[in-house]
Amino acid sequence: MHAKLVTKAEMGSNPTTLPDSMNVQELVKSLTAQGGAAAAAALGKEGLAKLLPIGLLQSRLKSTATEQAPAPDVARTPTQEDRASAEPMSRGLSRIASNSSLSSQRSKPTGKAAAAAAAKGGSTGRTGGAGTNSEAVATPQPDNNTVFPRRDDPAQMVEAPIFKPTEKEFHDPMEYIERIAPIASRFGICRIIPPVSFKPECRIADDMRFMAYNQYVHKMLHRWGPSAKEYAAIKKYLATQSINLQSPPVIGGMEVDLPRLYHTVQELGGLKEVIEKKKWARVSEDMCIPKAAHDRVSKLDDIYCKYLLPYDTLSPAERQKLFDEVEADWAKREAKARRNADKGVGSELRNSGDSDEDDSNEDGGGEEDDTEEDDDECSMECIVKGRSMPLNQFFRIARNTMSLWFRNSEPSVAEIEAEYWRHVAVRDSHVCVHSGSIDSSAFGYGFPNPKVKGSSCAKHPWNLKVLTNNSGSILRSLGPVMGITIPTLHVGMLFSACCWYRDPHGLPWIEYLHTGANKIWYGVPDDQNANFRAALTVLVPTHCQNKTIWLPCDTAMVPPHMLTDRSVSLCRTEQQPGQFVVVFPRAYTSSLCTGYAVSESVYFATNSWLDTAKEDFRVNV
Repeated sequence: MHAKLVTKAEMGSNPTTLPDSMNVQELVKSLTAQGGAAAAAALGKEGLAKLLPIGLLQSRLKSTATEQAPAPDVARTPTQEDRASAEPMSRGLSRIASNSSLSSQRSKPTGKAAAAAAAKGGSTGRTGGAGTNSEAVATPQPDNNTVFPRRDDPAQMVEAPIFKPTEKEFHDPMEYIERIAPIASRFGICRIIPPVSFKPECRIADDMRFMAYNQYVHKMLHRWGPSAKEYAAIKKYLATQSINLQSPPVIGGMEVDLPRLYHTVQELGGLKEVIEKKKWARVSEDMCIPKAAHDRVSKLDDIYCKYLLPYDTLSPAERQKLFDEVEADWAKREAKARRNADKGVGSELRNSGDSDEDDSNEDGGGEEDDTEEDDDECSMECIVKGRSMPLNQFFRIARNTMSLWFRNSEPSVAEIEAEYWRHVAVRDSHVCVHSGSIDSSAFGYGFPNPKVKGSSCAKHPWNLKVLTNNSGSILRSLGPVMGITIPTLHVGMLFSACCWYRDPHGLPWIEYLHTGANKIWYGVPDDQNANFRAALTVLVPTHCQNKTIWLPCDTAMVPPHMLTDRSVSLCRTEQQPGQFVVVFPRAYTSSLCTGYAVSESVYFATNSWLDTAKEDFRVNV
């Protein structure tokens, strides 16, 4: 499946922004009583937009350093906030209260009736997306034979359900998702394989610019490890020589593993031996730096002399003393982080690298002045802001990254998954990859705009730009809101991940993999949330904050076996290009790219979301 390249002139317009949020508790209460979709429709765009919170923004999206309009040639990057603000708005509430002529809610069995219907594979009572009554139909069954463990069963990871709708079933996404929910929601996530006739094009452009984020795989579980420790020692000693190593040097768009470079040179006889016998090519080979990386040999020579030669001159005793000092420094930082977590105070995502220059820091580390406090904050993050780059540069870096870690083979998904979790757990290598999220409406990226002529999928119900306006989604009355009702385009590469997280208000969402390598998903359903929180509080206590939104986004990737060892059952699925993954209300998810990939996601909210929304709004507002 290949993405279609188009020019900016063919693409759409910018979205509107979301007004300040109002009293969402009363909104959800009213919608539940009046019949969700009908009540939302009666409120209209302005009424609902005033009441729904900004906190619904997609958890994976990164906040920008400043609020400013993007340059004409830069794709707009959505912002995100962890928590919604809520202020009472008597005029908006009275509009809901006085609306006595709202349509009656659709019938849906509850309690024992709903359980009996699900057990018999019967109808959930959901009507068509347009709001017309329809005859009861059987609940679609998953294509794979999978069962989620019961609460009293031993914890384990199982396969998420896979659904293959027929052409007839594929006509309304909201209706279909509601029909499979009694089965699929027990797993938290599911995968949907569309009929073969569904072949949408993906509109992207090589010069599409976006802000890339650096993901440090060796810090995804614990921020401290062998690689981070030695890098901190190198950085600390360089500071005594008036050299400020703000970030690692870069070759071929990839950060150089300085501790590994040091040990590779030592294994080849030391710097003098490498220089005299011209072994820099051997050094680059041993470090698996791709030949496609420009001037890799000369750059390694320069990097070693500039950043590692002072460290190389230390005696073993001096080096051990340096290690002891950085260990003590880290212990203080970790103690501070734990105190902040207990108080419910988290660190902000660092903006380390606002430069828009494509080749900034390409032949050496950054040397801009920075405070010690800023360094402490950065060291406590596993995902930080990188630099703006076009898609074609991102693709080259993705190709180099694959060659770096799997040089002489075509790895299987299982091999990539195992290697990723090894880096997360062992932490003996400096592993930096990139990811990006892009507002799909800026130039009409991703699925074709419904207004585009000549596209077979422009008006297809499963086109995410069409799905967001489905009459069965309560959020449609918001109109176009970036990060909520406007789909977001995601780009990733080998080892790019989305950390464990769930939407603050338990909103469901759907993601379509347009092109590229497979994507691995993990899901923890709602009824496992208590066990999940208890497990992470033990495994990564400094990442878990003592407040309602206890696990911020971009915080932690915990290996599945560590969760099952602590009584957390979860599911896994492997999404392929051309397939959907649906995340159900209140589920925690994480995902992992196995190579360069382009996907698109958007929020939605069916009537069933209202069953849990009141509780989520109560604790979050």
